[in-house]
Amino acid sequence: MTVHRLANALRNQNQKQLGRGREGLPYQNYRDIHTTFYDEMTRGTCQWILKTPEYRAWCYPRGEGIPKRNEKTLFCYGVPGAGKTFVATAVIQDIRGLIQDAGNRRIGVAFIYFSRQDQETDHEAKRLLCNLLGQLIPTQSRHTIDGDVTAQELFVNARQVYNDSSHGENGRGVALEEIRNVLALVTAWYECIFVIVDALEECCSQSQLQMVLSTINSLQDASDIDIRFFATSTHANVPGSGFRDRKCLSLEIRAREEDVRRYLEDRMWQLQDVIGENSELQKLVKDVVVVGADQV
Repeated sequence: MTVHRLANALRNQNQKQLGRGREGLPYQNYRDIHTTFYDEMTRGTCQWILKTPEYRAWCYPRGEGIPKRNEKTLFCYGVPGAGKTFVATAVIQDIRGLIQDAGNRRIGVAFIYFSRQDQETDHEAKRLLCNLLGQLIPTQSRHTIDGDVTAQELFVNARQVYNDSSHGENGRGVALEEIRNVLALVTAWYECIFVIVDALEECCSQSQLQMVLSTINSLQDASDIDIRFFATSTHANVPGSGFRDRKCLSLEIRAREEDVRRYLEDRMWQLQDVIGENSELQKLVKDVVVVGADQV
């Protein structure tokens, strides 16, 4: 079973467990989906992106404070099979490490893995933004808000909005504008927030996607909010994204030779019955696949 099939099986399982699990998430549990992709990654692959000038400018801006407007977004595009989802997974892991090293600094991360296998309702703007909101409501293990009455009230209200929205027919329902307003208040509490969205082209509704992207762009334009947005897509131009107008950072994702070789080395045992321990034949197979991948 391929990693994408494993992730889709997990999505289906999440659908069957609506209203249960961590914090009663009724939406796709992108944390579990991320874990699936990360567990299937060949260790050491996709690290190249973390060393690029574009990523460094996006993640670690020069000096202190909020980065330049055009450096708040890093958009990565590439042909199907180039490894965009694993690149997004590597970025999320890197940001998680950054947060862990940051101690009590208020740094948050939220992410979405789009898939055509999702239910259409999963890709409604309200549900997507509320999912991001739920990921940004801090736990005591991550951030200390004891004694901060303002922060406590903020997150009690955010949790209420999240729960009311997530309960669907059983809740009062929450307007999109209310979710946007609460999301703005929550993001303003943080020093910095990283939002990663994989596979924009697989969103079931471009109009709903545009509302999500518009919300993120609006938050980025706020002078007191530092949101770094990372996105991947098969298409170099995403209508309504504002990527080109904002002259944001961009990178083309291609299969890197070092990643392909690491992947093949890690799985060469699967060809044991065909090529055995013949090192020359193993090298030939690797070379042929590397050349083929470079031509994709």
